[in-house]
Amino acid sequence: MGTGTAVVTLDPYVITFIEVGYPFFPAAPAAIAFNAPGPRVAFPITGGAWNTKPHPHGTFLLKGGLFWVHYYPGPALVTFTVPGWRAGVNTTTGWTGLVDGSREAIFDETLTGMHATVRTIHGHKYLQVTGVALTYNATFTTAFNSAFGTALTAEPFGTATLLARLK
Repeated sequence: MGTGTAVVTLDPYVITFIEVGYPFFPAAPAAIAFNAPGPRVAFPITGGAWNTKPHPHGTFLLKGGLFWVHYYPGPALVTFTVPGWRAGVNTTTGWTGLVDGSREAIFDETLTGMHATVRTIHGHKYLQVTGVALTYNATFTTAFNSAFGTALTAEPFGTATLLARLK
């Protein structure tokens, strides 16, 4: 698989979490936008593999990451960074990132709305995977709560759409 983009449309819960004092920012070359058609974060896809048998599944290698920031009462600044993302769609590894330097699953995925198609755009074939619902998982929430002293639970993060050029 070639290059492309993974875009996650953020769940309203994420916006609430940002508003109460836990904003997150993209680690380059990831990007974030809050304008129309809604808040979302985008990660460049640098490669990966997709299989259609015995069921649609694959791994997309993503560049960038996210880091969360929180200002405790007073001058202290606390950050929590998750770089090196991989999107494992319908695989046992799931969506992973580097948590404290170790590759860990960070999201659980719900695939009931997932749909994979091959599209032709400007004469090139692309794989488009839509409807991958992501929820913070226990590994992520434990690390996040440890960093910030919060009680984040397995809340929704957003819904991913992945578009990558086929080689």
